[in-house]
Amino acid sequence: MAQQKKQTEHNIATPEGVVKPCPELQQMHFVLQDNYHVFLLSLEDILLCLREAEKHGEVPHINDVWWGTLQSAFPRLR
Repeated sequence: MAQQKKQTEHNIATPEGVVKPCPELQQMHFVLQDNYHVFLLSLEDILLCLREAEKHGEVPHINDVWWGTLQSAFPRLR
């Protein structure tokens, strides 16, 4: 039996809006939609992704003072 290659579908999520901080969500979240789902992604998670991109050289170095300022508002950045 011939081995079949598994084809990966491109399922890119696009921003559809924002949910501002409220009692249920303490920080801003972005509403994203892909081919099958609508979901939320927090600003903190986006900042964590930005930090990883910076570490891997995908974006220019961001000033340590800027990261330090954000750490007081977003503890997971510490």
